[in-house]
Amino acid sequence: VFDQYGGRLFSAYQRALKDDPSMSGGVRLKLVIDPSGKVTSCEIASSALNNPELERKIVVFVSGFNFGADDVDVWKGTYPVNFYPN
Repeated sequence: VFDQYGGRLFSAYQRALKDDPSMSGGVRLKLVIDPSGKVTSCEIASSALNNPELERKIVVFVSGFNFGADDVDVWKGTYPVNFYPN
């Protein structure tokens, strides 16, 4: 799912690079995903970006992801997303 929607995250990062060309690193997202595939909670667990506006956008984008329904328990965990300038 991150591969499918990753373009939106990378585009937001590219726009933020215009203000801070040296920004690189990543964020670790703390996620809760229910059995319907809906993200019910998303927050930044840690970040090396030092860009609160970009971090907020990442949370908003990922909160809208749908991982697809499955016969599973609620998933809780962290997921890393890394960004590096081209």
